[in-house]
Amino acid sequence: MRSPVGPVGIITPWNTPFMLSTWKIAPALAAGCTVVHKPAEMAPLTAMLLAEVAKDAGIPDGVWNTVNGFGETAGRRLTEHPAIRAVALVGESATGSHIMRQSADTLKRLHFELGGKNPVIVFDDADFDRALDAVVFMLYSLNGQRCTSSSRLLIQNGIKAEFMAALEQRVINLRVGHPLDPDTEVGPVVSQEHFQKVMSYMDIAREDGASIAVGGKARSDLGAGNYICPTLFTDADNSMRVAREEIFGPVLTAMSFDSEKEAVELA
Repeated sequence: MRSPVGPVGIITPWNTPFMLSTWKIAPALAAGCTVVHKPAEMAPLTAMLLAEVAKDAGIPDGVWNTVNGFGETAGRRLTEHPAIRAVALVGESATGSHIMRQSADTLKRLHFELGGKNPVIVFDDADFDRALDAVVFMLYSLNGQRCTSSSRLLIQNGIKAEFMAALEQRVINLRVGHPLDPDTEVGPVVSQEHFQKVMSYMDIAREDGASIAVGGKARSDLGAGNYICPTLFTDADNSMRVAREEIFGPVLTAMSFDSEKEAVELA
């Protein structure tokens, strides 16, 4: 016999806020739980609109609740409050660690979707053009600001020279611009603080010995906005921070391999 766990605190990020919020809220409601949703402070309006839609659809008052605020205050109140019996988070791994500690005293159930450094592996016998399209889309769409971005490229040495030359040209040709311009392929990152974080990895890459084949700088010619040139790091290895840490921006790190076994080990 299963029964609802009780009120669920749901904490969601600013990237793809509609999708990620509904993915967490809908299962909780379907299980018979009430929810308290704390969206990211940089994306409050989507959450408010969702709550209005829920009310218009007939969801009773008090079942779907939205609380705006910062993680250190509103978020912490959710994770520590004894009435909240479970917490679902989409966010950084460090945030997940904080929430685990904050929820420990009240023994909450936890469901986390955290950051990643996902690999895309291209073998010698890959369909060249389709693989090229996939690599570009899986990193540079949404400006690399999603946890499912494939921000590590593992390329087999037999195809490396030809593939990397084509990839570099594709990255160079990506159109950076205003997000409301239909021709834009890469827009600004979300905030000045995040811009500084992403840009710091340009220096980290150089210090670790990686090469910056494309990009590696800001686009100050576009006026106001946190614009970063689509960037491609090469000559990287798994010991480097740019190969291990989630950058969450339009930055791809490429490494090469010889055998399938080596590719699996790198991945």
